[in-house]
Amino acid sequence: RALTAAGEDVLLRLGAADAALEAVAKQIHAQCAERGHLVDRLRSDHEAFVRAHVGRAVRLAESEAALQRTEAAIRDLAAENEALAHDTRDLEASVAKMVAHEAKTKFAKVKHRRDATASR
Repeated sequence: RALTAAGEDVLLRLGAADAALEAVAKQIHAQCAERGHLVDRLRSDHEAFVRAHVGRAVRLAESEAALQRTEAAIRDLAAENEALAHDTRDLEASVAKMVAHEAKTKFAKVKHRRDATASR
């Protein structure tokens, strides 16, 4: 009944199976203590082994999810970086135009003064 009630939850199913095997080990122990201890030890070792592997699987799934979140964050940052690089190139081009315009204006003023001085 406990196994059925546990549904798909692996740890609940493991606990229910462990409880059932423990009851079996006690029944065997009543007839033969040595065999009962052996069955109980096998049950215990199996339960620890499965729990360890379930724990590893859970950690692996969590690591995979964290990796996917990190990869998504990297993609977002790369897109943001590209947008910033584009904006930087636009600003550099604007500054270059402003500097060229300012240089052209200064050159025109100097030329105008020189021409005015030369004509006097």
